[in-house]
Formats: sequence, structure tokens, C-alpha cells
Amino acid sequence: MTENQYDPIDEVSIDDQFKQIIQNITQKFKFGAENEKKTKTTLREWIAKTWNSIKKQFWEILRYFWNFIENQYWEILHYFLNGGAVGVFYNSLHWIIRIGGTAKANIVTVLDATRLNSLENPTWFARVDAPHGNVPFHHINVNPSYTGHPDPHIQISPFSAEIAEHLGVGLEVVNKISPYLLTFKIAVDVGVIGYNVYKDWKRGSTRNTVKAVTTILSSTAGGFGGIFPGSAIGSLIFPGIGTLVGGFIGGVCGAIGAGIVSDLVFEKFSDDFKYDIDEVTCKKCDKEFESRRYELGEQEMCEECRPQDEPEEKSIIENVIGFVVEKFTEVKNVVVNVVANAVNWFKSWF
Repeated sequence: MTENQYDPIDEVSIDDQFKQIIQNITQKFKFGAENEKKTKTTLREWIAKTWNSIKKQFWEILRYFWNFIENQYWEILHYFLNGGAVGVFYNSLHWIIRIGGTAKANIVTVLDATRLNSLENPTWFARVDAPHGNVPFHHINVNPSYTGHPDPHIQISPFSAEIAEHLGVGLEVVNKISPYLLTFKIAVDVGVIGYNVYKDWKRGSTRNTVKAVTTILSSTAGGFGGIFPGSAIGSLIFPGIGTLVGGFIGGVCGAIGAGIVSDLVFEKFSDDFKYDIDEVTCKKCDKEFESRRYELGEQEMCEECRPQDEPEEKSIIENVIGFVVEKFTEVKNVVVNVVANAVNWFKSWF
């Protein structure tokens, strides 16, 4: 064994080497004192630039969707009806609402019509109860057969219990009228399809009818699809009442989302494949132009050469629809102004 193996470690040398490494890293990434002010300024500029970019993108996306909704409010309202009708109808088939229950403490009881107990009666799924026995607070009971765990006795406030009771009354009424709401939805669907058939018949096209059928089917399917995640989320938040409310909201959101996507996709593919779009040579100036037959019917002259047509005499149905649209537009403009003011107020905080 040599003597050098027992020499003490040169601490001064190691310290100098460590300082050199730190200095190299500092210079490489410009963290030194001489660059501190510049680094802080650059960081502030980057944060400000990034934040402004995020705000710009956010407001552009919000403006795009708002313009779409503003220009397509009839379609949005139709999608809302489709989702709401199927959500309510599903709730009425699956869940039964009872104000009160078999015990005095029961405030609202939600029964599952698809699961029958040994007496062939609907099984209770969740209840809102007042304080009783060993549970000295308002609470939600959940049937252990659904969760596989003992009843959790979820504590809620007296105010929440009161709101649940009022919602229960409303949901009970909505369940009863759900068949009529579904019938109204079907009648509106038939009316929309019939109106588009009439437009296509006048214009020598089929695009309006196909689009109407496609968006109705898509929004209705989206409504059914949204019920289940909506019910699941509602059950997590407030088992029973929340299940029904979540199913309704999920149906509406699913229908609106599916309807909007279907509308945009249909228009994109129809334009790409020139569906009911004719390439026409203007008879007056010989210029080539696109004639969107589904909008204006067959055209022989371009827009610049086309004379101002006399307004067509409208049918009784079109006059009625025009009157309803006019009144709805007045209400819609008021709502738009209120929302726009709220959005401007919200933007002022950023």
C-alpha cells in the first residue's frame, strides 16, 4: 500500500473546481449578477407576451362561437329542444320521484323503475332525509346495492335539503309531461324537415332537406349519448336529484355539441363536393360563377349582372314563421345585449 493513499483530500482544490463549474453554468445561462436586470426584464416581457397571446386566442375563439350561435340561434334552440326532450323522456322512463317517502324523515325519494324488488315494486336509489335517530343532520341516503358500500349518510345543509325538495316537485311534474314534450319535439322535427323539403322543391335542390335530417338525427343521438355521463356526474355531486338534473343537462349539452359539429361537418363536405353548387357561365358577361342552387335556386346570371328580383309572394306558413322569427329576434336581441355587456364587463378585468 503506497503512502499517497493516505494523503489528506485537497479541499481547496475541490472548492475551486466547484466554483468554476458554477461559474460556467452561470455564464452559459446568463444568471450572473451582471445579467440579472436583463434576465428579469426578458422574463417579464415573455410573460406579458404569452399572457396577451393567450387572451387574444381566448377572445377570438369565444367570438367565433358567439357569432356562430348568434347567427344560428334557431338551430341552437332546436338542438336544445332535442336534447332536453330526450333527457327528460329518459328520466321519466328510468326514475320515479316521490315527495316524502315511507318514513316521516324522508323529504325526497328517487326510485329506479328499471329495478324491481321482491315485491315487484321499484327499488329506491337515493333519498334526502331530515335528521332522525343516530343521524342528527340532513343527509342523502344511497342504496348500498348500487354502490356495494354501506349507506354513506352524506351530510347536506338544511338549505340544500329544501332546494332538493323544490327540485323534486319540479322534476316530478316534468316527468309527467315528458311524453308531451317528446311529441312536441317530433312535431318540430317534422315541421323543420317539411319546411326544408318545401324550400328544396322551389329551388330544385335536396341539400337543405338532407342537412335538416342529418342534424336532427345527430343532435338527437348526441342528446342520448350525453345523458349517461351527465347522470354519472350528477350522481357524484348529489345522488338522486343530481342524477336527473345531470341527465337533463348532459342531454342538452350532447345535443347542442353534436348538432353544431354535424352542421359544420356537413357544410364543409357539401362545399368540398359541390353539393347543389353549379358552375355557371353568366349569360350577360360570360363570367364563370358558382350558383348555390340550394340557397337561391338556379341562376343564369352572376350577382353583378343579376337584376333585383321582385319579392316572392310568401305562403301562409312562411308568413307565420316570419312573424315568429321577428318576435323571437326581438327577444334574442335583448338577451344578446345583456350577454354582450356581461362579456365586456368580464373583459375589463383582464
